[in-house]
Amino acid sequence: AKDDKLFYAVLIILCDGEVVDMEDTVRAIVEASNEPMSILLIGIGPKVFTDLMILDGDGTKLKSKEGKYTIRDIVQFVDYKSIKGLG
Repeated sequence: AKDDKLFYAVLIILCDGEVVDMEDTVRAIVEASNEPMSILLIGIGPKVFTDLMILDGDGTKLKSKEGKYTIRDIVQFVDYKSIKGLG
C-alpha cells in the first residue's frame, strides 16, 4: 500500500551576518527547489544582508556554478528591523 500522506516543510533560518559560502548555499537552494519546502531567511541585527537578498531570488532565478537554475522560488528574505519599525 502506498503512503499518500502529503507534507510541506518550512525551514526558518535566523541570520546575524552574511553568508560564509555563497556558492555552496546557492547549490543547496537550487537542489532543494524541486522539493515541497520553503526557506525563510530572517536577518536580525544592523547588517544590510546583501547576500540574503540575493538568495531571495525575487525577479531572477538562482543559478548554481554548475549552470543549474532553481525550479521555483523557495526562498523569502525578511529584514527583521524593517517589520519591527526599527529600520
